[in-house]
Amino acid sequence: MRMALLLNDASSANVTLDPAAAQELGILPGAYAQAVFTLTGDGMKVPDTGRDIIQRVRGAITITSAAGSVVVLVLIRPQPQ
Repeated sequence: MRMALLLNDASSANVTLDPAAAQELGILPGAYAQAVFTLTGDGMKVPDTGRDIIQRVRGAITITSAAGSVVVLVLIRPQPQ
């Protein structure tokens, strides 16, 4: 299957999740590196392998789509120093 996607916007930030926000995503509260991508097109899917990799590093991924665009939010928890 071919994917036709166009990256419209990308941003990153350091964020701190409180217990309520972390619980909603199924991860631990604390500091995370966040990346947000906005895409347009069709065929957008995150393979289970991608989800597994992100979960193994104690992160989360969410995908929201509406009206021909897809927003992908990835949170990855940095290693303790």
